[in-house]
Amino acid sequence: MQKERALNYVRYFTVFISLKIKVQFRLLSFKVVYKLLIYNKIVGNLYKVTSGYQVNQEII
Repeated sequence: MQKERALNYVRYFTVFISLKIKVQFRLLSFKVVYKLLIYNKIVGNLYKVTSGYQVNQEII
C-alpha cells in the first residue's frame, strides 16, 4: 500500500515537472518570437529612414 502511494506521488511529481517545463519553454519561445518581431520592426524602420523609402513608395 505504501509502495503504491509512493509510486503515485512520483508519477504526480514527474507530470507536474514536465508540465512546468512545457509552460516555461512556451513562455521562452514566445519571448524570443516577440523580440524578433520588435527587432524586425526596428530594422524595417531603419531601412525606410536610411533608404529614403516613403509610404507611397517614392524615393526621395
